[in-house]
Amino acid sequence: MVSDTGAAAGAATGEPAADPSAAARWRRRLLTGPDVVPSATTLRFATLVLVILASTGSLYGYLSLLVHPESDRQAARCMSAVRLTGVVNGKGPLTDTAVVLGCTSPYVGSLTRWSLSGMLLVAAISAVAYALTPWFILHTAHPATAGLRRGSPRWLWRRLPRLRREGLTLLRLDRPDQQAMGARVAELAERVGPGGGPRPQCRLNSYARDTGARAFGHQRRTYLKLDAGLLLLRTTDPQKFDGIVLHELGHLANRDNRPTYVTYAAWRTYVAVVVLPFLVAFFAPGVFRHPAHPSAYDVRARTPDLHSILALVLLTGLVYLTRNAVLRVRETHADARAALTDEAAVRRALATGDRAGAAPTPIARLRTSVGHHPSPRQRVSDLDDSSVLYAPGVPAAFAAGMAISLIAVNLGFTGWISYLVSPSGHGTPVAHLMRRMVRGSAGSVLLAQIGILGPAVAVALLLIVGFVCVTTWRAQLGVLPGGIRPSPWRTTLPLTAGLLLGQPLSVLYANAGTWGVFADGWTRQSAVVATTALTLAVIVIVLHQWATEAAIAWIPVSRRSLRAGIAATIALGALGAAPVFFAWFAMRDTVSIVDVSLGDPPAAISHWALAAGGYLNILPLDYLSALPGCAPALALPVLFVIAGASRRALPVAPDWAREALGPDPEPLARPARPARSRRPVVVASVAALLAVAGSFGFVLVLQGVVGGARLYAHVPDEVTYVSIVTEWIAIAACAGAAFAAGRGPGGSRLSRGLLAALITAALAGLAMPAPVYIGVCGTKAWNCVSNRPDVYRVLFGLMSQTVAVAGVALALCALLLARLLPPPRPVPPLRLGRLGRVVPPPVRRPAAEGP
Repeated sequence: MVSDTGAAAGAATGEPAADPSAAARWRRRLLTGPDVVPSATTLRFATLVLVILASTGSLYGYLSLLVHPESDRQAARCMSAVRLTGVVNGKGPLTDTAVVLGCTSPYVGSLTRWSLSGMLLVAAISAVAYALTPWFILHTAHPATAGLRRGSPRWLWRRLPRLRREGLTLLRLDRPDQQAMGARVAELAERVGPGGGPRPQCRLNSYARDTGARAFGHQRRTYLKLDAGLLLLRTTDPQKFDGIVLHELGHLANRDNRPTYVTYAAWRTYVAVVVLPFLVAFFAPGVFRHPAHPSAYDVRARTPDLHSILALVLLTGLVYLTRNAVLRVRETHADARAALTDEAAVRRALATGDRAGAAPTPIARLRTSVGHHPSPRQRVSDLDDSSVLYAPGVPAAFAAGMAISLIAVNLGFTGWISYLVSPSGHGTPVAHLMRRMVRGSAGSVLLAQIGILGPAVAVALLLIVGFVCVTTWRAQLGVLPGGIRPSPWRTTLPLTAGLLLGQPLSVLYANAGTWGVFADGWTRQSAVVATTALTLAVIVIVLHQWATEAAIAWIPVSRRSLRAGIAATIALGALGAAPVFFAWFAMRDTVSIVDVSLGDPPAAISHWALAAGGYLNILPLDYLSALPGCAPALALPVLFVIAGASRRALPVAPDWAREALGPDPEPLARPARPARSRRPVVVASVAALLAVAGSFGFVLVLQGVVGGARLYAHVPDEVTYVSIVTEWIAIAACAGAAFAAGRGPGGSRLSRGLLAALITAALAGLAMPAPVYIGVCGTKAWNCVSNRPDVYRVLFGLMSQTVAVAGVALALCALLLARLLPPPRPVPPLRLGRLGRVVPPPVRRPAAEGP
């Protein structure tokens, strides 16, 4: 049940504090409601939706294998034959790929249907339960629970709702006490402000003598349930009465009724529709096939599967903890919103109880930290520390990572199966076309992997970037009035851990009986696992820092709405990270799929065409170089941040700030000095020139002759030349990035460094094929290149062409931007006046000269 504000008081938490500072009120106005940026309740609710959908899809997919075990056994026998055939007979790689995927194709159709049906069923039942919630609350009531120990049998019995003929009644105008209470509630609703939406309809719960209240209803029609004990409380302790009612009005002002009651409905539906059927099918799978036969209920015939049980427990626990996180954060935000009207009343409503000043026990602290409702002591602590409104939550980041990982792994597996539906080749036209494309060349393998893994990468990346961007923009709003910036590790590390830990809980790994990166067979590849985890952590950290720079650059200069800026940040961030994240996901997914299918990664990779191309022959750098358009995709997010950091300060206050802050004279931070867009261009040009000069010097040394003899007995081949020249480019790009980001304002250092690195690589890549060909062929380089093309030259040539076009375009854009922008000048901070007008900074007049 949703907490009753007055009845939930347990421990005293101090006296009312002084009036909140301007910075605290600034944060409360901007971060509690959903008008400016998505609220923390909305962010955690979106995480809960992802977790429930991902868990339902995985569990229902595995449920299909429990209900139809014959397809699973047939696939296991087929896999055993493939292992023997692929290793001993050594068939062609494309044939082995078709056979491997053909083993899993018989049950993929039913698995996909069960997964989609489960998600649709949970969504439909949750929607119906949510729609019926107001009717259920209006027609049910429970007796008073005052004086009973929380959690005791009598307390639980009284908490069960009872259907009442009259239910919750309207306040009677012929009763002076009820009429006065209704008038006071209406007065408090007016004080909350227009953000509270329509005025709620008050209903009296005459069966409960507690002093609790509860806000519920849909967005267009809301209700406020008032326990009968509030009639007496209004006269004996009016300040506490105001605090209880203001807290519930804070829920309505924050518009968190919809996510709250959808959360309750979705959790109950998940338990009834997902968990219980899974347990029944696990211990008695015959119930769904022939429920009338006695053998269907023979539990002893079921072989215990530790992996499946642990997956169910972990996924259900993840859903439960995420559900509690949604319910906890809404209470904190409702207190903050109510404190804008009367903080002393809110503190008075919380500072009651017989255990005044008693320290909570460790069990009580644990129950509060993972429960669905914060304790009064914790709520007052959150009122004292307004940073909780914008600091990211570690559990929410971890849950989001696990949900995204589940979705990505399942989509990736579906993509592999869709690639080859059957070993005979009778598949979809797209799959048949992609099979024709894969002939061993790097470009065709890359295009095939884009078609296979593209949907999984796109969905996962949009979710990752969306979570990171909303978190960083909220944090920047909290930092603007002088707050302490939250640590980026509170978001990046839990998100990375969730992305890695979600893999073994997917239906793919549960069916294969392996723990993925945590299986025993992966101990031989500890370096691969460590590199995979470290690379993902770097990607997430860079995304977080870039999103922070985008928020720093665009929040002060956004005139109308911050939501448009957040949407643009998400779109550009996903576009820029797509090539790098695709390379990481393709490498990780290839190794994972092979390990699950054949069980022996080295042997499997050598007999799998796409796996061999992705894992052995094509490096991540070649992925980025062989795909046209990667450089502009990486450059657009960087230019977006630099453009925002270089804009002039607005002459008037932004519309979103004036609408949210109202007449309060709160400060609005402005950038003290615009970023210099010329520095990355100049630094990159110098770095590229040094890289080209160093490469030609290296080639001339190797080709030099002293006394008729070469300096070195063996001149390197083209592979070595390409590798060394690529290292020269990388070193020059890193040096240029470090120098460009080392000086200037710190709000866009990463973006300036990345822009310098991209321009350096583009300009250097335009000239780098020349020293490679001269080094390999000497004075006959042109004829050598035209007569002896090879894979490495093709790859490097693609890179040089792509990077050259992108580099020239970037250089022209950067130079044009630097030309159009005015010279940097210090911009003083602005303040919002009483009516939203900008108060200009004081003008210092020169001292009068003496006579």
